[in-house]
Amino acid sequence: MKKWYQYWTIWAAIASTLACWMIMWITGAQEPGAVASTLATAAFAFFVAFFVQRSRAKKAAREAADAAHAAELREQWAQKQADAAAAKAAAAKAPEKPRAKFERHKVAGTSYHLDAIMALAQENPDYDLTKREIIDDDLTDERIYQYTFADGPVELVDDPDNEYDPNAIKVLVAGQHIGYIKRGSTGRVHNLQRAGRVLGVTAEIYGGKYKVVICDDDDDGAERYDLIKDETGYGAAIEILVRPEQEQEPVSTLDT
Repeated sequence: MKKWYQYWTIWAAIASTLACWMIMWITGAQEPGAVASTLATAAFAFFVAFFVQRSRAKKAAREAADAAHAAELREQWAQKQADAAAAKAAAAKAPEKPRAKFERHKVAGTSYHLDAIMALAQENPDYDLTKREIIDDDLTDERIYQYTFADGPVELVDDPDNEYDPNAIKVLVAGQHIGYIKRGSTGRVHNLQRAGRVLGVTAEIYGGKYKVVICDDDDDGAERYDLIKDETGYGAAIEILVRPEQEQEPVSTLDT
């Protein structure tokens, strides 16, 4: 954005003001005459024009920055989805033999850790799409949530001092404590850890405000699109990549 001194209107305003003062000084007049009054009026008009130009330039700069940020978030989200699809495709092409598998375990107590969950939230640019844009992007019948969430690194930390369950395991995502492994799964997770069968851990956080465009057929066969907005509670789950039992190694950490 241009500096203040790069606007011609400010220099025109300054020149008009100086000319007005100069005429009054030369003539020795206590009150401005017709010419000086005209110059004073012009100076005021130029000052107003300068502030209007400056304000518009600032607004345009903000809008450009917001658009660039939204595009960057959209690109990051698309890259993340592409990486996940590529990883699954690569896993599907692996030779037939005992393979590592994902185990999904629910995270309990998320309602008590909403501040930590929201610290991981990122604006989802798709949430700002209009109904027409959602239809054009072929996103109908898909929930589009207001926020996406960082998914790592994930740490599973024993909590032997927990007053409710000495076998409790904390779930930390990017250093944020978002809840605990569901009590019914803690024994299984501890066993996997002791057997060195944990290859990695990822987390999924979901919920919050969302919108979805539903496509229905009218009685005459024409398609009708309805935009629905709703909200769900926040929740989370982890996925543990488990090494096949015959390939286990003496690894004793769950941290990724």
